[in-house]
Amino acid sequence: MKNAFVFSLLFMGVPILASMRTEWEYSQAIRCAQDEQWADVQHRLSNLMIDDSDNPELLYDSGVAAYRVKEYQKAEAYFHQTTRNERATSALKEKAYFNLGNTKVALNSLDEAIDPYEAALAIDPNDERARHNLEQVRELLKQQEQQQDQQNKDQQSKQDQSVSAEASSDKQQSSSDGQQEQNDSNDKQDGRQEKQEQQQKNGKEGQKGESTTEECKEQGADKQQEGERKDNANDKSNDKRRDQEQEQCGDSHDSSPQKNSESDDERQARDSDAHHTKEGDESQEMQAGELDEQEGTEDIQAKQQKELEEELAPQDRWMARVLQQRERADEKANKRIVKATIDKELAGKDGQNCW
Repeated sequence: MKNAFVFSLLFMGVPILASMRTEWEYSQAIRCAQDEQWADVQHRLSNLMIDDSDNPELLYDSGVAAYRVKEYQKAEAYFHQTTRNERATSALKEKAYFNLGNTKVALNSLDEAIDPYEAALAIDPNDERARHNLEQVRELLKQQEQQQDQQNKDQQSKQDQSVSAEASSDKQQSSSDGQQEQNDSNDKQDGRQEKQEQQQKNGKEGQKGESTTEECKEQGADKQQEGERKDNANDKSNDKRRDQEQEQCGDSHDSSPQKNSESDDERQARDSDAHHTKEGDESQEMQAGELDEQEGTEDIQAKQQKELEEELAPQDRWMARVLQQRERADEKANKRIVKATIDKELAGKDGQNCW
């Protein structure tokens, strides 16, 4: 009995001394109550209440019938009127208070059930049923209070967690935004620095390429001038050698008059052979010298080209190669022109006398 409420819904069934009709109606209500036909009981008692609405026994029995059919608000009203009725006995009021407390429990108004149970105990302190139900109500109220406190704590904890999560999210978002701004600023600064470095690098490479081009042009001009000086020197040497030969031929003509008797054909043939032999030797010597000079020049040029290519950037090396090839072609063309000129001059003297 400690874990459940005790109910005492006793139908009084007190005989009512009234008219025959009233007595018969009440006897029918008692019989229906014994058969637990509470809807019929409630109907018959409501008919009786028309003529005697202030009867405490009818009020109490109507409360019991309403409680049985789970019309708790009606039952509460009937039991409450019974406790206030001056005609009700103390025993009837004690039962009405007890059942009023049970009705409050059925309506889930636990805090309102305490007063009716305490009123029942005030009338009958030995009513263990009222004491038991009162303890059960207080225990339920204590549990509800604890549950409510726990729910409040949980709700407060959730709210605190939500606020903390929002604050953390805001802080994280702020930190993320700040970090993003810092990254963007760093990226822009790095981009500007790379752009400046690239511009400086391009400027240096352009200056270096221009300087290398100018040096190549100067070297080509110097080599061309050197070739022209060599060609001029060779021309002067050849002219000097021919002048010496002519002088030698004149001296020989003056010192040896007896050779005049030789036939003109033989002398011309001999002179022509000697002239051709000398020219052939000179031509071979010049060709050998030219070959040596050409090989030496090509070695120097190859070495210079290699050094220049090592100093230049990869994208500028092809320009240096083109300039070198062009200089070589110009130098060879100049040499061919000079050689053709010399051969033409020499060819004009074939078959002629030295003097």
